[in-house]
Amino acid sequence: MITCRNRTETPRRYGRADLAERLLSAIIDGTCPPDAALPPEGELAEQSAVSRLTVREAVKQLRAQNVVRVVRGPAPPTHRCGSSSSRPAG
Repeated sequence: MITCRNRTETPRRYGRADLAERLLSAIIDGTCPPDAALPPEGELAEQSAVSRLTVREAVKQLRAQNVVRVVRGPAPPTHRCGSSSSRPAG
């Protein structure tokens, strides 16, 4: 299950493309609003019943589409949902 802003979904096994699509849907429908931090990699893996590698690959796909971005600061780097003007590339 993917949790963003107190909403949960039923757990299910995902592949990289499926997980990327689910994350994109959560961003588009406002479950994960612009500039909100995505859950940590380990938490997303556990929620989605996939490996951390699958999460990394799904997030990598969304980064390539300019849907999420990495924010680095004093805390560990986090992935953030894109701005409201962000659209997936082609």
